[in-house]
Amino acid sequence: MKFYADSQYLEEIDVTRTGTGTQADPKIASIDITKYIDKNSHGVFDETIYWKWDYESLTGETISQEDLIDSEDLGKEITASVKVKGFEILEMPDADVPGEKYTHAEATVFDGTNYLDSGIYLFSAENIHRNFIISFDIENVDSSNINHNALMNSMDESGTPWPGCVVKYSVSSNITSVKFESNSKVNSSGDVYVDSSVKNIRIIRIDDQLYYSFDGGKCIKINTYLTNNEKTFDVPVTFGASMDENRTPYRFFKGTLSNMSVKFISDDATIEEFNPPKKPMQVVYTHTEPYVFNGTSDYIDTGLKMFTEENIDKDFEVSFDIDSIGSNNVNQAVLLNGKDEGRNTYPGFVYRIYTNGTIRFDSKGGTGNGASDPTNSVQNVKISRINKKMYLTINDGQEKEVYDFTTFTNYHSVPLTLGAALKNGTPMRYFEGTLSNIVIKAEP
Repeated sequence: MKFYADSQYLEEIDVTRTGTGTQADPKIASIDITKYIDKNSHGVFDETIYWKWDYESLTGETISQEDLIDSEDLGKEITASVKVKGFEILEMPDADVPGEKYTHAEATVFDGTNYLDSGIYLFSAENIHRNFIISFDIENVDSSNINHNALMNSMDESGTPWPGCVVKYSVSSNITSVKFESNSKVNSSGDVYVDSSVKNIRIIRIDDQLYYSFDGGKCIKINTYLTNNEKTFDVPVTFGASMDENRTPYRFFKGTLSNMSVKFISDDATIEEFNPPKKPMQVVYTHTEPYVFNGTSDYIDTGLKMFTEENIDKDFEVSFDIDSIGSNNVNQAVLLNGKDEGRNTYPGFVYRIYTNGTIRFDSKGGTGNGASDPTNSVQNVKISRINKKMYLTINDGQEKEVYDFTTFTNYHSVPLTLGAALKNGTPMRYFEGTLSNIVIKAEP
């Protein structure tokens, strides 16, 4: 016997069969049907299953010996049990499911009067903590747009705090551009201007934190943007217009968008899944011969600004040998520096010598949270940041994690330097001594 989803017996249903056919082990055919339903249907649906038995005999027909085995249950009553298992699903199938996923791939011309309603409410009480991704391509922008015309909107315009996010056309001081805005109860991200060469814009929420990215690039966090304390609202994601306080479309956009999509993603998703894959580190600086630092003017500026918002995710590694240490070093003379001496928070890291005979690694700030060793016991050093975590290796020994920059937000543009630190661009705490086999690697 075979089972079908249609009365024409064309869509056969997969069946799992168990049992040997004995009284102790009867034959059982199990049918599993997955049904995705609209959240507003309250889980009610009908499913008809059709069956067909190719060996059904006609009236008066002689049954062959070969078919007798198929007729052993002839005249017996057979009961079929149907088990229905219901479950909530967060990662939806590829098909468009109302309220869960919206796609509109074809290019759509917005002429200032039309818009698209996705029907998805990202900031409703039901969905406020769910992860999501919005994506669309900008084909062209009509320069006749006025300020605030919305390419995409998922924001409550009824009044402050205007939670949510919006991408809109900006006209300010005769400068026209596309910009991304996001506001929350405690933070306004300000304006992120989108270069005219950008085609794709993605907006992603992971664990109540909002990110944006351009053309598949790195996902940039909107600082302190947390939605867990936001008031909720029932405004759908729209393309080509915003919604006013009466939920009426306005601020219509003029231009062409394509590949518009909105969908919820797994609660287990991580932002790393949406970032471009890491590139292997490359050697960006080497000096194998002894480099003599005179303690008064010599230092190396690598030019690598590894603590900017753009580079904080990138891996880097600095290794060198300590051939000698001079006798006239000032306290906290710097061998390697990556922190900002111009701000009280001192974000970054530093590897330095103290006049008490210790050499120390401090990360994040000048609070002494790192590891120290006797100066005369250190011959070579490797300092690295891998996946936002800082590591220190002394004398080719065990690599030790020193600090975790996963939640680091105090970005700065001070470059990595050897032999001195920079304070507001001016070198300080010069090192006296000799380093060799200096190798710097960085992710491009």
